[in-house]
Amino acid sequence: MTQPVLSGLEDLPKGTLIQMPQNKARLLAERILKSASPAKTLFDHFTALDFRFFLERVRVFTYLGEDGNKLVPSVIGILPSFVPSTAADAKHEALSISFHISGSAVAVSVNVSHKPFGVTQFSLYEVHGGKVVSSSLPLATVNKEPTKQLASRLHAPVVSKRPKDFPAMTVGDQGLLVSSVVRQLLQENFSKQFFPPEYATAITAQTPSFQKFGLAINERFRGTVLGITASTSSSTTSNICTSTSTSTIEI
Repeated sequence: MTQPVLSGLEDLPKGTLIQMPQNKARLLAERILKSASPAKTLFDHFTALDFRFFLERVRVFTYLGEDGNKLVPSVIGILPSFVPSTAADAKHEALSISFHISGSAVAVSVNVSHKPFGVTQFSLYEVHGGKVVSSSLPLATVNKEPTKQLASRLHAPVVSKRPKDFPAMTVGDQGLLVSSVVRQLLQENFSKQFFPPEYATAITAQTPSFQKFGLAINERFRGTVLGITASTSSSTTSNICTSTSTSTIEI
């Protein structure tokens, strides 16, 4: 009997959250950054502040979310920055831009102490009316206060004009994405060649704080037209100079 053409497809990876191959991820990032979009605005803003971005480091994920009985696909990317720093420095600031395939974006930065190693502050950046606005929270506040209260300390979100384009990400998938990006970036040579192993150990231990900050960003949308339809997951990690935030917000 002739073997069916589709035989073997059952062995393909399955899931609602899947990472795109790096060569395809880079092509998508290049396209987004050539467009007139909030992602490009943030890229230009932070490049002017001497942050450098290497497109070969971008991470892109496809996500299949739910809106009632409908399945809504989405694509989100994370472009981390690079600013040379070593363990001999007292601290460094790490930042990344997170973008949606539509061109919408946010950025998240962290202040990272080197004595001892660890993130001490989180900052959120968005484009409001063509200008970059920001809010910052110290690590102690992020760890101590409830998510809803943290959200009230951040600036108000820009609400999507097309909420159906941005499916909600479950808390579980959001946490998985955050922890995956933290692990991947800490394994890069950008981190390993400048910092000892205890640096990665300390940053990894702070993953729950990164996840909580992301939930606080998402919480800002409750009570808006988006309700829980929009989702933001933010992981603020730093390898040598990297923080990552993942967002599906229309700016």
